[in-house]
Amino acid sequence: MFPIFSPQLCNSEGHTAPFCGNSSPQHTKCHICGRSNHSTWYCFYNDKGPNYIGVHTNASYSPQPYYHLPPQNLQYNSSPASSQHVSVTSAQHRATQQPPLQAMHTGLNSASPSSCSSGPSQVWLTDSGATNHMTADLGNLSLASPYPTNELIHTANGEGLKVSHIGHSTITSSLSPIKLNSVLCVPQLTQNLLSVHRLCLDNNCWLIFDAFCFWIQDKATGKIIYKGLCSNGLYPIHSFSPSHSQQPYPAQVFLGQLVQSNLWHHRLGHPTNNIVSMMLHKANVHVPKTTSPIMCHPCLEGKFSKLPFPQHVNKSVIPFETIHTDLWGPVPCTSVDGYRYYTIFVDECTRYCWIFPLVNKSDLFSTFVLFYSFVVNQFTSTIKTLQTDGGEEYTSTRLKNFLLDRGISHHLSCPYTPEQNGVAERKHRHIIETTITLLQTSKLPSQFWSYACQTATYLINRMPTTVLHHSSPFEMLFGSSPSLNHL
Repeated sequence: MFPIFSPQLCNSEGHTAPFCGNSSPQHTKCHICGRSNHSTWYCFYNDKGPNYIGVHTNASYSPQPYYHLPPQNLQYNSSPASSQHVSVTSAQHRATQQPPLQAMHTGLNSASPSSCSSGPSQVWLTDSGATNHMTADLGNLSLASPYPTNELIHTANGEGLKVSHIGHSTITSSLSPIKLNSVLCVPQLTQNLLSVHRLCLDNNCWLIFDAFCFWIQDKATGKIIYKGLCSNGLYPIHSFSPSHSQQPYPAQVFLGQLVQSNLWHHRLGHPTNNIVSMMLHKANVHVPKTTSPIMCHPCLEGKFSKLPFPQHVNKSVIPFETIHTDLWGPVPCTSVDGYRYYTIFVDECTRYCWIFPLVNKSDLFSTFVLFYSFVVNQFTSTIKTLQTDGGEEYTSTRLKNFLLDRGISHHLSCPYTPEQNGVAERKHRHIIETTITLLQTSKLPSQFWSYACQTATYLINRMPTTVLHHSSPFEMLFGSSPSLNHL
């Protein structure tokens, strides 16, 4: 069901007052503004619909508009190629027609009431037809750089304007600063243009326009970051900056209290103590000296690639009760006697070490059988536990069966956890370091590494160690100090 309108002239249904045939000059007076050159339908101040007849019927009533629109000449050019022009310049039409649309070269006579700063203002005109922010003043840009291409800015009349620089800017208002990215410097412009699309992208906001005012609202928080009024059909944004006559203040830092060095350690991103001291010294920042070092737990949690491995507490107190073994190789160069590997057997109680060069990995089983017989015959003892890694040479079926027949417990370290076989791993490092040192001292080639390894093991077994409370492995195993006369 459609609504049926009845005009206020003839009270007949089916049409409205502007199209009524009984209209006469005395009936065409506007009931809103009181003028006689148009009806209520066409009144500029009618914002309530076509059937609104107004509440003021006095002809002398003339409402004051929100802002003043100065009368201007309206010129229309039918086409660029045509030479016929229509110009309406009579006083009657100038008083009744609206001013033409304006986009550039427009002077603003009134300032926005939202601005309350006392510094000089700069006006940016919002333009929904602009693809970028544009300004003619290079001083408005920060981090300005020459424009990399020869592209031109095309205006409504087809004219191309050259871009000289590109940079960033900020509009400072009484509510919140507004960021402007990728601002183009166009020297031929007379006004600063603000792209509506770019403004919404740069600040994640809404730009809301009304007939008389506009708002900029933040999407995330809903906060109004700018309010402004319409002026001459345009929507200007005023940016206030401090006076150019004022000299900039030098950069200063004010500290409220004397802070400790550990606080600077946190502020500077947790560097080492030496780096912190050096940086503070170069910056002339005085801090009290810390008497005792402070443990930084965030450094321990963030910089350690691996948590500390717990120390072994259940140490064997009987020789040959627990044997640690590991295989090293292949060596980059074969020794002069044809070896490419070696294996070691370390007693956990005395830390005495035996080394056996090997040609292949498969020789490990026969070597362990010989070492087991050597322990049984020479020391009248038996091996109870064998600690190894998970290499194929230690998980072979022959070795497993041999250990089961002799009642030897086989302990395997977890995958990618050499710390569980740390006794043999550290002994490897000690032997290799001593071997390289001996070869460098004697100036022998690397092919003599097998002899150097055996010599290094012989010497290490006679060296005091802190693990044995400054006793040597030889002394712990044989009960007497080693003789050095033959060396």
